[in-house]
Amino acid sequence: MASRVILLVSPLLLLFPASLRIAGYRTASMIFLLLVNGGVGALVRWHARQNGRDGDLWGMGGFFLPLVTPVVLALLPADPYSANAQFRAAAGPGRAVAAKGTFEERFPLLMQTLEGQSAETRAGMKARFEGVKTNFEFLLPTAPGALAGLLGEAAKRRFSVWTGNLGTMPLVYGAGLVRTGAEEEVEGWLASAGAPGQKLKVAFWGASGLLRLSEHHCEQATAAGA
Repeated sequence: MASRVILLVSPLLLLFPASLRIAGYRTASMIFLLLVNGGVGALVRWHARQNGRDGDLWGMGGFFLPLVTPVVLALLPADPYSANAQFRAAAGPGRAVAAKGTFEERFPLLMQTLEGQSAETRAGMKARFEGVKTNFEFLLPTAPGALAGLLGEAAKRRFSVWTGNLGTMPLVYGAGLVRTGAEEEVEGWLASAGAPGQKLKVAFWGASGLLRLSEHHCEQATAAGA
């Protein structure tokens, strides 16, 4: 984010050689103009390479078009496979970024859960979760004694939940926001409330914009809110 701000304000450096030219120092203004263009080009080249783009091409653009190139580069969306994105993903817990796209794209686990359900049921669930911001979904057959604790803790964590039944076991679906790097802790909490021998299903959109689907075996149930 900071590098984008620097890119956006970098064209202001051109005011310095322009002021020298206006003051009559033409030679000095040309020298400083070359220095500024070179600096802007180097900054653009570095930022482009960090974000998975052609650094040499963008750097040339920054040198010859220092008013336009850094602004255009700063406004381009980040590449989820870039070095910067991978570094942020590996740096530890960060802010929660909501998944984007259609309802089906944002709620893949819910769509799997609703397969085979009636059109009325699917429409009702879509209306219920349409406004929910999420990057984390879970589906969990829950130990009956852990259900109350699970629902209480889910409310504290601001998950929107739906409850049903899988035979004699409560089945809980939830969706909400989880900070990048904190998903393993959330998965551990959920698995602790699962019915022994059952599976916790998770769908998580990471900060890089990549979807991860996973399953976890539940071995023993504890109080989920503990």
